[in-house]
Amino acid sequence: MKRLYIALLLLGSSLSLDASAWIFIPGSLISAAIDATGANDCPKNIITSLRENDSLATQDQLGGVGKGWLIIHGGGKITQEQRNCFTTLAGGSGGNFVAIPTAMGDNEINMSELPSRYKKLLGVDNVAILHTRNKEDSNLDGFANPIKNANGIFLDGGRQWRLVDSYLNTEVEKQIKAALNRGAVVMGSSAGASIQSSFLVRGMPGNPKNPAGDNRVMIFPGYTTGFGLLPNSAIDQHVDARGREDDLRSVISAHPELLGVGIDQGAAIIVHQNKFYVVGGSVTIWNMGANSTLSPIKVNSGQGYVLPVYSDSSATQIQGSPQQGAVKAALSPMKPQTSQAVNAIDISTLPPCQGEKFQQWNNCLGTHQYPNGNTYTGEYQHGMRMGNGLIDVTNKGCEVSYNCIGSSIHAQYRGSFKNDRIEGYGTWVSDDGEKYIGEFLMNLPNGKGSRITPSGTLNGQFKDGKYIGL
Repeated sequence: MKRLYIALLLLGSSLSLDASAWIFIPGSLISAAIDATGANDCPKNIITSLRENDSLATQDQLGGVGKGWLIIHGGGKITQEQRNCFTTLAGGSGGNFVAIPTAMGDNEINMSELPSRYKKLLGVDNVAILHTRNKEDSNLDGFANPIKNANGIFLDGGRQWRLVDSYLNTEVEKQIKAALNRGAVVMGSSAGASIQSSFLVRGMPGNPKNPAGDNRVMIFPGYTTGFGLLPNSAIDQHVDARGREDDLRSVISAHPELLGVGIDQGAAIIVHQNKFYVVGGSVTIWNMGANSTLSPIKVNSGQGYVLPVYSDSSATQIQGSPQQGAVKAALSPMKPQTSQAVNAIDISTLPPCQGEKFQQWNNCLGTHQYPNGNTYTGEYQHGMRMGNGLIDVTNKGCEVSYNCIGSSIHAQYRGSFKNDRIEGYGTWVSDDGEKYIGEFLMNLPNGKGSRITPSGTLNGQFKDGKYIGL
């Protein structure tokens, strides 16, 4: 072992353009995965830098992805460098791999040919194929078993709504997260990239007239929840190739609690703990700043980014080049955000509402104070709060009508509205420091979400405002 350690040190110093960037960590998993012959060209300096915070422990402390690794690819060709990163992080090409082709259309899936296709695409020796169109199958005993022993999992491209229909809130999703938590690598390309986010974009499903769905629609009700492998994020792909450079602006404006990640075609990010680095191409980051403005940041190949945590400070970019080594990030302790964090502009691109009678406002952006004292700024359809909006809640009771929005303490909500009620995805923050991010129905948390309080965080399912478990 000592000879191997010395050989790796010599290898690193001889191949690196910047010897200080090559840091060997004795006893780490990545050191065992590095090929001492130098044949593996996954950037070792980037992997080493990402492993810096491993000794600091868990996802709860760092707000990232925990022990595992994500490779989020913007679609198109997967480069040799990216492929080698996948196999290196999985412990080598001879490990256990699972490929999930479900995002593709039925005419693209030939189960007898897929094993050889993925062996070649991913550069692996063994791969199990997991696929169904029936969500009930995903919960059958044994269906998700291949994932339980997987070192690497690959989510192929296509349409992300197909992955939602087959696997969301099933044993398959549960086992993918379990694999990530134990240290496996999950790679997804195109639709397989977007599904890794917590907030799903371009999820409009197919119908008889358009079987593939319409991927031009950024937010489609009922298809806004991804697997959440990268927490508090919205991921877009094929950004440069399909002219999507500005498409995440409206999403993050409506949901400022999210980090927008727009990945160019052919680019990829490698995520571990609370940081990611770009390998190939460019990535655009959308993050609502402290001054309630959106200023996209371009992160290029070899550069990194510190993921935001629940704190008063925004994320910080790590400037670098492919040869730069580990960059230490100053991390803030977890704190609940105040209601001021919700009070952001750029709710909508609709024209201003005209006239004093809000009951006549339609397809416009307006502000109205209701008799109960609540003030709403946002989108209106046929006189009702409908679309994206921000409401300042001062009313403490809801006896007046079914669509009253009340709170025992002053609070603010920013997110989706439907039929005059809070419905969809959004953020609720009250003055006592409590915050809920997730799905709503009938003015209450219902569905998948996170409740953050000064004493801790509850992640999982909510019903009628109450936490019911994972």
